[in-house]
Amino acid sequence: PGQNEERDDSGGPVGYPGRAQFLTATNSSTRPGGVGAIDSIVIHTSEGSYTSCINWFTSPGNDVSSAHYVVRRSDGEVTQFVSDDRKAWHGTNYNGRSIAIEHKGAANNAANWTEAILEGSARLSAWASTQYNIPVDRDHFIGHSEVPGSGKSDPGAYFPWVRYLALVTC
Repeated sequence: PGQNEERDDSGGPVGYPGRAQFLTATNSSTRPGGVGAIDSIVIHTSEGSYTSCINWFTSPGNDVSSAHYVVRRSDGEVTQFVSDDRKAWHGTNYNGRSIAIEHKGAANNAANWTEAILEGSARLSAWASTQYNIPVDRDHFIGHSEVPGSGKSDPGAYFPWVRYLALVTC
């Protein structure tokens, strides 16, 4: 964990207890209001592999982006990069109010959305929605492309929003 990162009661970073690992992202900043400011989840695709996403977010050469989590397509494994009480740099004006979840893969590939990645991500989102009182609906779960001013296309037209939100509420 980073030097400026707040800790949970066990001394670890604030976040999903089901994560496989926590690797400190190069970029994050103070979230005014801490976890109390969280009211949404932003869904992203990494446009690359799980490993390349991990390498990018932890690289000293990356001075532009980060996310709280990434989910692996093959088995739904979750890696955390930014403590939930901190801002990840992922969605302009949503940074201070959201949890960013990256997904291994490409927005323009329907095959990206395996049962494993959807279920792993939905478990994480279900935990976050309960932990931070985030309503499970399309007003509070948005795609990166829906962040005003983002200019991004992910998670893409193939992301199964209805199925995903149903998994989150199960």
